[in-house]
Amino acid sequence: MAVVKKTYKANVGTAWGGALKAEHAPKIPFSYDVDEFPTFADMTAAGESPSEKQILKFVNDARKNAARQSAQDETLKALGYEKPNTANDDQLRLTMFYKMLRQSKRTHDESVQMAAVSANAEWAEIPEDGDIKF
Repeated sequence: MAVVKKTYKANVGTAWGGALKAEHAPKIPFSYDVDEFPTFADMTAAGESPSEKQILKFVNDARKNAARQSAQDETLKALGYEKPNTANDDQLRLTMFYKMLRQSKRTHDESVQMAAVSANAEWAEIPEDGDIKF
């Protein structure tokens, strides 16, 4: 049974859905180790390959979820709803600009003001520092 230890890095932006403490915001970096199988044969030899029943469930669940999402999208469109995107939703566009500015180390106030100018839009409600998660 061959496994390879790999180390990954990630960031956490909330503490189980809640805001991080100011000294940790906007993100806390961390790393973690995983013993991974380098090949399908190694995984099978270790007895960790999924059963036919598990594979069938995985495939059918994926198909079910895709069909449900498609039907939901069609239903909403038929009722006149439009999926928000940066071209049709000023608040989404403002939020996207805000996130990019914050990630480029701008202050909250600078980001709020610059997002409004960049998006050529006004905030429906000006967010407080920490309201927008990224």
